[in-house]
Amino acid sequence: MDKFNTFSNVLEGKEFKFINGNVAKNVTQLYKNIKEIPRKDFITHCNDKKNEFYNWIFDEVKDIELAKEILGCTEKKEVIDAMQTYFTTITKPEPKILKKEQKRPESIYNKKELIQPLPDGLLSQALNLKREKKTKSAEIVRREELLKNLKEVYNIGR
Repeated sequence: MDKFNTFSNVLEGKEFKFINGNVAKNVTQLYKNIKEIPRKDFITHCNDKKNEFYNWIFDEVKDIELAKEILGCTEKKEVIDAMQTYFTTITKPEPKILKKEQKRPESIYNKKELIQPLPDGLLSQALNLKREKKTKSAEIVRREELLKNLKEVYNIGR
C-alpha cells in the first residue's frame, strides 16, 4: 500500500461517525476528532471490548500498519501517541546513501516537470528572474525595453 494513501479520503458512506455527530473522512480528521472528543465519548468507540478506530482504519482506510499500532490501545492518550508516532515515521523522507561511484542527481529545480506551481506562479517568476540575472538583472531588462518602446512611440533619439 502507498503509505500516503493513508491521508486520502475514504469512499462516500464509509466515513467514521463519532458519537457526538462529528465525521472523519480520512485519518487526519480522525486524529483531530480523537484529540478533541471528551473521554466519555472516546470510550464508547474504544475500550477493553472494542476498538472502532482500529476497525475503521483497517477496513476502510486499509492502512494495516497504522491499525496494528492502535490495536492494543484503550486509552485516548495511547491512541493519540500511537497515531502521532506513526505519522512522523511515514512522513519522514528516507535518507539515500550514495555509493562512491554514484553521482548526485541533477537538481530538481532544473527540471520543469517536477516544479509545482505556487499561487500566482511565484516559483516560475523567481526561476525566470534567476535565469535573467545571469546576463542582466530582470529589472534593468524591463526598463530598457520600456525605454526602447517609449523612444519608438515618441521618435526620441532618431
